[in-house]
Amino acid sequence: MSESLRISRHSLQVGLQVCGTLVVVGAIILVLDVRTALNQLANISPVILFLSLSIALSVPLSTSMRYYLGAGRFDDITLFDSIRAGYVGVMYSMILPSSLGGDVLRMEMMHRGSESSRKRILIGIILDRAWGLGGLGLILLCSMIFITPPYEYLPWFIATGLGSLFVAYFVHIGKTRRIKVESPLVTLLIFIIGSLITGLITIILTITLAIGLGVGWSDAFVLFSVMPIIWIISIIPVTIGGFGLREGGMVLLLSLYGWTEELALALGIATSVVLLLASLIGLPFQWYQTSSAITSEE
Repeated sequence: MSESLRISRHSLQVGLQVCGTLVVVGAIILVLDVRTALNQLANISPVILFLSLSIALSVPLSTSMRYYLGAGRFDDITLFDSIRAGYVGVMYSMILPSSLGGDVLRMEMMHRGSESSRKRILIGIILDRAWGLGGLGLILLCSMIFITPPYEYLPWFIATGLGSLFVAYFVHIGKTRRIKVESPLVTLLIFIIGSLITGLITIILTITLAIGLGVGWSDAFVLFSVMPIIWIISIIPVTIGGFGLREGGMVLLLSLYGWTEELALALGIATSVVLLLASLIGLPFQWYQTSSAITSEE
């Protein structure tokens, strides 16, 4: 593929996802009572907000550790490079088309500080992403032991959980065989455990915000079933950073458990704002990367 064709294709994808963001967010504004949802955000205390930001900051850290311990078994990646690239990747994922937008920059950053090829680093990122998806599916399936979805939607919940696991497993088998990873079972267990930890942290984040909005503990616990699906939906490359998909998904799914549309929308907005603010921690790491590149050129 020529460079001009590649740029044109990328520009088209960006344009479509910008339009998708405008359409989805516009539909939410037209259909839902956004003003009431925004007013409910005032119920979140500074303590809850600070706690939520702290939890959100740990998400890229847990993802970076998962990559370092899992993909580090076949990539020559230092822990610092993994953490730095993880935070910068999350920052750009929040502002670039789809939640996958920052992975390209993440790959380039790790490649500059490593002797590993782009191919091996890319495979590591694909495995990390795949098991991020698989971990959410596993959490969803386990949560249904304690939190039963409405009966008519139960097959869809099960299909989503099993589908995510199958995708992660087959991607893992295909990619590890391709680069001949030593002890693939150990690598598999590392990714599974790491993905479960990351998934649980993201759910605890939304539970914390829900408690801040005045939701009771019993109602907040349904998020263990709802949020895995929400995070899976936000990966779909329809909007920038998953904005609109998270909020709309929360309204649709939480209404099945008796939540009001305004409360679900308020939680969706609060989650997106906290994630966006926490992602800005990637700026110092980006500045460090830029400064190091300029110094090396001199």
